[in-house]
Amino acid sequence: MIKDAETNKLDFQQSMKEMLRQEEDAGELKISKVAVMVCLTGWLFGLTVLLGFNVRLGQILCAIAMVYAVYYALIIKIIQRGKYHPWIKYVSSTLEVSAPTLIALVDTLHQSPAYALTSSPTYLYFIAVSATTLRFRIKLSVYAGILAGLELMCLYVFLAPGIPEELVEQLPSLNVVIYSQRAIYLVLAGIMAAAISGTARRLSASFAEEMQQREYLRRMFGKYVSPVVAEHLLSQTSVLEGEMREVTILCTDIRGFTSFSSHKQPAEIVRFLNALFDRQQEIVSKYHGHVNKFLGDGMLAVFGAPFPDENHALHAAQAALEIMALQHEVWPESPEKLRLGAALNTGPVVIGNVGASEKLEYTVIGDTVNTAFRIEGLNGRLGTSVLISESTRLSLADQAVLQTFPPQMVRGKEEPVAIFEMTNLLSPEQK
Repeated sequence: MIKDAETNKLDFQQSMKEMLRQEEDAGELKISKVAVMVCLTGWLFGLTVLLGFNVRLGQILCAIAMVYAVYYALIIKIIQRGKYHPWIKYVSSTLEVSAPTLIALVDTLHQSPAYALTSSPTYLYFIAVSATTLRFRIKLSVYAGILAGLELMCLYVFLAPGIPEELVEQLPSLNVVIYSQRAIYLVLAGIMAAAISGTARRLSASFAEEMQQREYLRRMFGKYVSPVVAEHLLSQTSVLEGEMREVTILCTDIRGFTSFSSHKQPAEIVRFLNALFDRQQEIVSKYHGHVNKFLGDGMLAVFGAPFPDENHALHAAQAALEIMALQHEVWPESPEKLRLGAALNTGPVVIGNVGASEKLEYTVIGDTVNTAFRIEGLNGRLGTSVLISESTRLSLADQAVLQTFPPQMVRGKEEPVAIFEMTNLLSPEQK
């Protein structure tokens, strides 16, 4: 048991890592697609410059834009093929941070160093640093901020000697102090992006963990109750305290099972019951019901809960008749002739989680349930297959082919109970 728990924990952690990786890849894919569009726009701008007034400058701009576009197109292909590696993020961020530096250097080919240092491309450093938040890497954001600050200062050191001193006095933004402050701001922007990346990563991890836990609980809980019930209970913010609901109860039983099981091996009995119950479970689910519990060789199914169903009586009747058809199938290790009995009873029940604090069971309680079991017990005495109560007959509204029996006394009732044998359901043309 401990080993299984450890295995489940490792599987859960692995699934968490995989979900986070998928989120990171999704963020990188978004950046790459936007980058390709920006690069193509830059290529068109370079082409305009090439055809317009500066062939050399246009060629350089087109070449830079095309190299970047090819790189990001390659990244998109790598992500789509599932071969993306985390270290590529640093390559991408380095290229993005370096793009403003390259543009500023290219500007010097047809403009002054002062223009290159004061033009709008230098503000792209902040965009490049901000883009790292979509990569969910704290260290990457800090790295991008530091790199942007260093490149900005290196650019200034490289171009500043070409700026006349009187121009620096006229434009305070060209002062080394101002540029140093901008470099520090870029580093701070990287730290802020790192904080945002950390928060986004934690939120993604929390969401992924919640989804994984929900899936794990659904799978585990689904082993003990219907998947429909499991999904319903997991959607509740608190344990169900109980509610009254009108439903139709279906009980089934194998007649002659005691004598059959007395001369069979335990493994044979279990295989036979599991195979039979699997088929009954399929049929009940097919008609929007759920199996509440298996009781030895019998089954209790509910129609109309946990989700409301206006046609719960009809669906229960359809399921009962289809379950009776199982008697004609071949069942290995079954009695020579499999004999099933079923009963339907419609009425109010209390549904909710019942049990001890350490073990709860979603179940149905009430006289409707008890009466269904009592009616099912009459099948053996009357030689019938499917018996229904008066309340179920009224709910079916003349949709069933019935044979009336005299009212029968059942345990727990002071007055005889009206019962009917259902042999078929009428088609719409027969009504």
